[in-house]
Amino acid sequence: MPEASPIARQLLRDERKLHHRRITELMAETANCFKAGFYDAALTMQFIELDTWAYLMRPKEMAKHGRTSYRHFVRKYLKGDPEQEYQYNADDLYAARCGVLHTSGALSDLHANDSSIVIWRFHLGKANTYIPGTKGMAYISLPRFRKDVSAATSKCLKDVMADPELNALFGQRLPRVYFQSGVLPSRDADAIAALDPEIDAAIAILEGEVDSDEPIIVAGHTMIWGVCHG
Repeated sequence: MPEASPIARQLLRDERKLHHRRITELMAETANCFKAGFYDAALTMQFIELDTWAYLMRPKEMAKHGRTSYRHFVRKYLKGDPEQEYQYNADDLYAARCGVLHTSGALSDLHANDSSIVIWRFHLGKANTYIPGTKGMAYISLPRFRKDVSAATSKCLKDVMADPELNALFGQRLPRVYFQSGVLPSRDADAIAALDPEIDAAIAILEGEVDSDEPIIVAGHTMIWGVCHG
């Protein structure tokens, strides 16, 4: 049996998809939640998806991802219909995101610390409007929000394809999104043992012990004869 470190075997066992697959899987899971009518789960997934894109698309000078890069992403990419009464605001959205992800609620500490931040309440209608009688609370159309986020991510992909420098940054950051994320199939002892023949065969090919030019995906990278080809 070919020798390989436990980490190498773990990579071959668990990280066999292309990097971009993780992004498309996240988007698909969000869409599935909406279609099934699991709106709270869908909203949570939508904010996580936005967080992921903000991390990937942040400018080079933003070394770390956080509140600043998230709001930068919203200002640059998330555009609503100009005819809507309420228009997206990066501070409002970030506060809504914190409320949903931290407490499954509409309020966060940001609202308590800044009365100018608009509180979001989601609904299944078509309009983004202020709640009658106040400019401090807004009704956000969940279907419209979903559509606008989809348009924002489409714009992201166009920018990545058009800008070589951004494309390179995107590629450097993508493995962090990919590696050690997602729920795996069973990894009980019997399930791992059943994978051993496939793993051993892949190791033999990568080490050149078997005459094969079969490409093997390792942690999102395409390997042929132990050489990375992207």
